Order: sequence, then C-alpha cells, then structure tokens
Amino acid sequence: MSLNEMHRFAALAQEERRHLEAALTSRSLPARTSLFGEGDTSGTLYLLAEGWAFRHQTARNGSRQIVGLALPGDFCNLDVLAFGRIDYGVRMLTPGTLLTIERDKALALGVYFPAIAALFSQTAFVENAILSRWTFCLGRLSAQERLAHLLCELAVRRGYGLDRRQIKIELPLTQEQLADVLGLTGVHVNRVLQSLRSHGLVTKRGRVMEIFDFPALRAMAGFDPAYLHREPARKETVAA
Repeated sequence: MSLNEMHRFAALAQEERRHLEAALTSRSLPARTSLFGEGDTSGTLYLLAEGWAFRHQTARNGSRQIVGLALPGDFCNLDVLAFGRIDYGVRMLTPGTLLTIERDKALALGVYFPAIAALFSQTAFVENAILSRWTFCLGRLSAQERLAHLLCELAVRRGYGLDRRQIKIELPLTQEQLADVLGLTGVHVNRVLQSLRSHGLVTKRGRVMEIFDFPALRAMAGFDPAYLHREPARKETVAA
C-alpha cells in the first residue's frame, strides 16, 4: 500500500507525498510482534501500511488494557515526535507491513513542508479525540453500548458511510482482546455478542464481523462519528 492509497495523506501534494515516501523504510512483521514496550525509548516513527496493531498498558496485577487500535494508514506512535519515552506498548495484532521513519527525518520534513507538519498535528488531535471518546464509553456506556459503539467506529474508520445498512468488516480481535478494549471479561463479551446476535444486529464468523443493521447499531450506541473528523473515502471488501 502506497501513501496515495491511504486516506489521511490525501491532502498532501504529490511532491510532499514523494518526499515522505522516500524517507520511509518498509518491513513485514508477523502477528504478535512487539514493536516496543511500556516506558521504552524510541527514535523511530511507525506507520502501519497493512495489518492491525494495538497500543496497550498493563496494571500491576498483570491485567491489560488495550488503549488504541491502529488500522492500515494509522501511525502507531506519533508521540515519538514530541517525546523520547513512550508510555504504552505497541504490538502487532495481525501480520502486517510497517513503514518506518527516523524521528529526526520526520521532524525535518515537517519543517520543509508545513503540510506534513499539519498532517502530524491533525492526526495527533484525532487520536486524542478517539481516546477521549473511548474514555467516555468506558465510564458511561453499558457493555452492550460499548461494543456497539466500537463496531460503529471501526466501520467508519474502514471507510463505510452512514447510509449503509449491511456491512462486513475485518475484526481480528479475539473475545479476550475485545474484553481488553472494552474493560470487560471475555465471558461478558461473549454474552454481549450473543445478545446483539439475538437482536439480529451482528454476527461474527472468524475474523469477519457482519453488521446486518448499521442504523440500529448506531442508535443503540448513540454513535456520532463527528469526533473522527473524516469523511468515508472508500468501502472495504471482506470475504466471508
């Protein structure tokens, strides 16, 4: 996947994309690869071209909270542009392709090309908006509403418009990993999935989540995509 195919780079001029792409190095990684751990120092910015990754933090008792999901086209650790120490860990959820650029090169590109600097800033603001919404969901929504909201968010982030009724999206998270996102137990996530299935809203087959009634799921979650600050750019095709 090139930068031209990634939604967030659409605002860059051809010359800006060319210089940024020339500074990137590509490498393939297997699932479960740890990019770095909590509290590690890093001088490299990671951009996910293919696959999924997640940010995580761990409690003293060993329990884990997934605090962010990186999808194709997302940066994994934009914080590195401002801080050397990263307060969360990042791990590959699936096999994928990672594009890397050294921090100093990324900052230099931002100096020479203000649009690239603006891209970094805007991306950081959107990541903060997503994290704020996740915090709200954890604190104020029921378990069923939390899962419904997450599925709606992922559908929009994968390019689906709000006018769609039926949607299929890749969802490579296990029930335990969904539990780590939603602040629930794996057993509770299973119950919620069964409830949504019994209402004819969703079904999960392997790594594919099929949403049968997106408007109803949005209504259940009270989902408003404005916090994502984006317009759907494409529609993902997932084989059942």
